[in-house]
Amino acid sequence: MRKLLDKLLFDKADYGLLNTLSEIINGSRSQKQLRKLFEPCFHPRGIKELAAPKEIRIITAMLDLLESQEQTPEGLEQRLSALRSLRDEIVDGNPSELRLNAARVLMQLMKELIRERKDPIRQLKLAHDMRTALLAPPRFIRRQLKKYHLLEMPEEWNQIAFDYHVHDVNTKGRKTPTHLIMDAWIKGIRELQVIYYNYVPRYAAEELLRAAEIMDVDVRIGVELATVFRGRITEMIWAPRGFSGTADFLSYLDREEVRNFQAQGVAAAEYKKKQVLAVLDDFNCNRLNALNTEFGIEMAPISQAEFLDSVRYGQPALEHIAELIAGRVFQLVQNRIDKAENDNNQPEPAATRKKLSDISGDYIRSNYLSAERLYSPPADLSELPEINQYTQNELIDRLRGISSGFRLTLNLSGLKLEDVLEILYDCRGRITHLELFNLKDYILGEFDDKEDINLLRQALNRGNVIQLKQIVRQVIARLEKSAYADRDERIAKTRRILLDLPHFIDFYSRSELGARLGSDSASRSRKLHGMGLIVADSLSPAIRRRLLHGTDSELERLPVTARAHLSRSYLPKDTSSGWGKRMLGIMRRFHAGYRVKDQWVLDDGVAKMGRPGNIASMGGFYQPQPSFSRNDILLWRGMGELWQYLNSNLKIVLKVLAGLIPAFLSFSLTRNWWLLAYGGAFIWLGITGGRNIIQAVLGGGGLKRSSLLKWNDFISWQRVADSLMFTGLSVPLLDYVVKTLLLSRWLGITADTNPLLTYTAIALANGAYINWHNVLRGFTRTAIVGNWFRTIFSIPLAILFNLIIAGILAFFGIHGVAAILENWAAIISKLASDCVAGVIEGYADRVKNISLRLQDYHQKTILLFKNYAKLELMFPEQDVMGMLKSPKVLVKSLPAENSHLEKVLFINAIDLLYFWMYQPQSRNALARIMSRMAPEERDILVLSQNVLKREKEIGQLFIDGVIGKNFSRALAFYLDYAEIYLEQLRALNRRINAEQNLSPAPETQGQ
Repeated sequence: MRKLLDKLLFDKADYGLLNTLSEIINGSRSQKQLRKLFEPCFHPRGIKELAAPKEIRIITAMLDLLESQEQTPEGLEQRLSALRSLRDEIVDGNPSELRLNAARVLMQLMKELIRERKDPIRQLKLAHDMRTALLAPPRFIRRQLKKYHLLEMPEEWNQIAFDYHVHDVNTKGRKTPTHLIMDAWIKGIRELQVIYYNYVPRYAAEELLRAAEIMDVDVRIGVELATVFRGRITEMIWAPRGFSGTADFLSYLDREEVRNFQAQGVAAAEYKKKQVLAVLDDFNCNRLNALNTEFGIEMAPISQAEFLDSVRYGQPALEHIAELIAGRVFQLVQNRIDKAENDNNQPEPAATRKKLSDISGDYIRSNYLSAERLYSPPADLSELPEINQYTQNELIDRLRGISSGFRLTLNLSGLKLEDVLEILYDCRGRITHLELFNLKDYILGEFDDKEDINLLRQALNRGNVIQLKQIVRQVIARLEKSAYADRDERIAKTRRILLDLPHFIDFYSRSELGARLGSDSASRSRKLHGMGLIVADSLSPAIRRRLLHGTDSELERLPVTARAHLSRSYLPKDTSSGWGKRMLGIMRRFHAGYRVKDQWVLDDGVAKMGRPGNIASMGGFYQPQPSFSRNDILLWRGMGELWQYLNSNLKIVLKVLAGLIPAFLSFSLTRNWWLLAYGGAFIWLGITGGRNIIQAVLGGGGLKRSSLLKWNDFISWQRVADSLMFTGLSVPLLDYVVKTLLLSRWLGITADTNPLLTYTAIALANGAYINWHNVLRGFTRTAIVGNWFRTIFSIPLAILFNLIIAGILAFFGIHGVAAILENWAAIISKLASDCVAGVIEGYADRVKNISLRLQDYHQKTILLFKNYAKLELMFPEQDVMGMLKSPKVLVKSLPAENSHLEKVLFINAIDLLYFWMYQPQSRNALARIMSRMAPEERDILVLSQNVLKREKEIGQLFIDGVIGKNFSRALAFYLDYAEIYLEQLRALNRRINAEQNLSPAPETQGQ
């Protein structure tokens, strides 16, 4: 039974992927060799495809990213290189209709696969899902998004998704900056503010900003600074701004005045570290016994050294203590349960197991750790570090001395309306934002006064004197009823504010007081949804309904309403040809010929508060899958899951049979002529199968494709099987229900008496059916609407086929033409429909392939011309074009310290060779690019490929392991086809020059 299940479930490639991953993790396969493929000079669809399969490359990159936490230059570069490789491999160049969403799912699946080390069945499921995600079927992608609580984002990537308060491993978080940025992108977050305590570690800032550039996430760095306000610690988040990029920000951190300020922050961090260690000592002395009693264990005290070792790179926080304790408690309780079950052969009571599942850092922190000392200043404020002794105003003056432009956000945790009013007035408009919503505080029930504080903010922004006066008077009334020790002083201060309302309003007359919303996520809590907030208006209608109607219990609407609007821009398209420009000029008179770009703009992040609004948390609480053995097949969740993990080849066969059987039965039971009775189903499916194959081959280049590309390299057999299944299921509908029952028997209409109505009815029914299964398969609206054109165009073509066939039959004197046409009407309509589909979809495949190749060539030509510019700067007194004509001279002229440039020149040329020989439509794409270049640019491109003549150097490069140990295929490919490629490239250049009436291109001189 087990052997049978092994053959029926999963693919051989699934097992191969898991074996490779296991070898990498265990060290039996060198991760260092695969890591060489992550260098930026390698294109994801270039020569490295011959060194390792795509799934191996991306899983190795993800493993590098997740398991490296070293705060060293090597560790930083390793993580960033892995992230860049992941983006290049699975985000850029993905031809799927759900390109970005498919990439998000694939990244999430790889994370799950790497983390799963115990359950072999779940590992196989994840490996199979990962390989399926590489094909990006829309319905599967949407199902996985929902499974992992990821919202489907618009492919335009214009959603309003943000989080202005998150933490990484350098404070109290769990993730490295690179990991944090990747997870933010997976969730769909476009704007992020990462908070550091007291100072910004330079290495953390560099990693964070560079990772954000790779994934195109708008990231900001904030520093949480503590001050004392009326006997309590309050925090403000300082976010310097106005930098042109990563290097500019890092140079800012290197300024002497900023380093001095950072040194004060380091002292404050050391003070907080002592406070946290005091909490640990308090736990060991006063609370450990109660914990041991509750869980029936004997846990030893935790030393400060043990605790600090567990923190590693972050700043010690209560979250670290709680998680360390929870981990030890869990292990001790689990050991006790295992021992009891082994001794007594009796399962532990359910209550004990329930207790085990409740153990978490949240539970430990709320029940066994005292945080009061962290939020209450000492009686003698001189004990505080200097930076924490400042008042809010003094701190702002200090910040203005080191940064001319910054955002300053007041953290409202623990603050009341009266506190915020006083602080805003004292700071005289220099606080730019209020953190009006903190998801952690909201989940923990700390949401007091936020609505009133927001009304205060709006009154200041609008200059509404009446409302502001009412709020201040309300504060005075509250203070009069309060029990504050300094109540009289507070009342007197608030009255002064009431008398100075004109100046108070003027503070924010030129720059509004903004709102900030954040999760305060550190990726350590079971109670929180994790980072990310989303404005529902910016999502698709279906996803928006899920959020607003509460159909997904994991996606929580928050008591905040934002005001946003959609901005639409019309960007003129461009074309290099005169005919194209004239056509665009005519089209623009009718508002056509433009590329439309939609962008959502947030007007006010907190327009209203107090009831469920249009902002929701992103993501839910993921529950681990139960562990099953391969023999527990009946425990699998229904036939749907079994079908999902069925062997792919078997699934293809079953899909074809699912289409063939109903088609065969329909023809055999309704036809008397043996050809249609027994061959009709094969003719019907043959039309669709042939159309799929022909359109795929033509879309990939047709007869002009490279000799290395076989016809079946372009074909997705899964796609063909899907088409055959759905087209077979359509036979009973089109041939029997529509043509025979409805038209012939009920209405008396045949293909002979009224061909127009016959073929129109069949085509419309077919169009409705196609749209239905397109919706079922999760196709985009554009694809669904496009299929209606297939229906419309197929009608006149079917009538034309009908007339041609009738004429041929009459010409040969065959009797019973009307009966023959009636019998073949559905097949004729099917043939017409597939002919139109072949043209439309084949052209779409061709455009898609050319678009991908244009993108690939664009990336490589940017690198090519950048390297050429380096050569011009390196040899200012020499003719670099002349050096390119003789690659031997060029290679010998490069100094030894520029060996990396030599390697990049070789790899760039080899990648372009690989494009030309292996990638669909690469030749058409390169011809199009070169025709748009200036003659000098074309010559540089062609001559730069002459380095391929240096067989000795390139061969040595492969032998030295530039792509790892598995280089034999790549080296053989280069040696066999480099000269052919160079000749074909020179011929292309000569042809383009001839078409443009230019002089012949320069030829190569020597080797």
